[in-house]
Amino acid sequence: MQVTTTLAETWELLDAARAEGKTVGLVPTMGFLHA
Repeated sequence: MQVTTTLAETWELLDAARAEGKTVGLVPTMGFLHA
């Protein structure tokens, strides 16, 4: 699992993973409600 904090970092990781033929999944959380 990789955690990103910026949109640019997210796109960089997505592009790299897709270039390797990997599938990318997103798991949104509701952690904000507990903070």
